[in-house]
Amino acid sequence: INFCCGNQPLICAGAPVYLYEYQHSLKMVQKRRPSFVGSDHTDEIFTVFWGFLGLECRIFYKIITLEPCFVEEEELSRTMMSYWGNFARTGSPNGHNLVHWPKYEADEKYLAIDLKTQVTAQHLKKERFVFLTQTVPEKLKQHDKNAERSEL
Repeated sequence: INFCCGNQPLICAGAPVYLYEYQHSLKMVQKRRPSFVGSDHTDEIFTVFWGFLGLECRIFYKIITLEPCFVEEEELSRTMMSYWGNFARTGSPNGHNLVHWPKYEADEKYLAIDLKTQVTAQHLKKERFVFLTQTVPEKLKQHDKNAERSEL
């Protein structure tokens, strides 16, 4: 589960890269966020480490929120722990009874992970990537050229 932006060097180096987008916002954090915020950076860490820390979801929830755990989130936690555990053991997150997680290669496939579903998708946030890597640099060049002309 290598994280990178524009990971062509890792792909070319032959290192297996598995990209995912975690899409579920845990019930315990939803109450503490504005309504327009969905899942956020590192939200999946809670679901991955409940079991690794020896905490069951229901115990973790009672410690943090004093509320019961949701069964679906406990199931998601088991799924996330399976993916991460498999990756740590074998170098691949794939395993028995898990949705296949494709390697991130030139076709840009990744795994979208939500509460009840995990699906293979392609071109994660492509519009934003194009904006940041092409549109912004072009606009900056134009701005620099216009600034040079105005100085003359």
